[in-house]
Amino acid sequence: MEKFMEVEAASINNSDNKSENRQFQDKNGKIINEQEKRRFIERVDERSAKTIVHSIPHHHFRKKSSTTPIRIVFDCSCKPSPINLSLNDCLMDLWPNFNDLTGIFLRFRMHKYAVSTGIEKSLTYYGLDEEDRDVTRFSYA
Repeated sequence: MEKFMEVEAASINNSDNKSENRQFQDKNGKIINEQEKRRFIERVDERSAKTIVHSIPHHHFRKKSSTTPIRIVFDCSCKPSPINLSLNDCLMDLWPNFNDLTGIFLRFRMHKYAVSTGIEKSLTYYGLDEEDRDVTRFSYA
């Protein structure tokens, strides 16, 4: 929670004026609502947890882009304390070849044409088991 408060304070302090900050919050709210509508995220009752609860720290990244001026960045490598594990430390790596960047770059350069795309829509087919969802919570106000 401490990391969340630090990032939130930095985000607010970096705004030049209240109008810009309000526009930023409105756009951020639209992103959260869209993710909820598309079922990437869901609202939960804080008291509904039956297992361990872990809240993922996150911040909002602004960039000069017409398509995605704001991105939400989740910090799954953040540790609650130096002796605890991060969420990334606890996740099972199911695709060992998925992270083989050397192979990806070589295959990319082997052909005359290359196509690249985002993977956002393809990841909607993968969901978390219900019992694992409590360790991937995040707070939003």
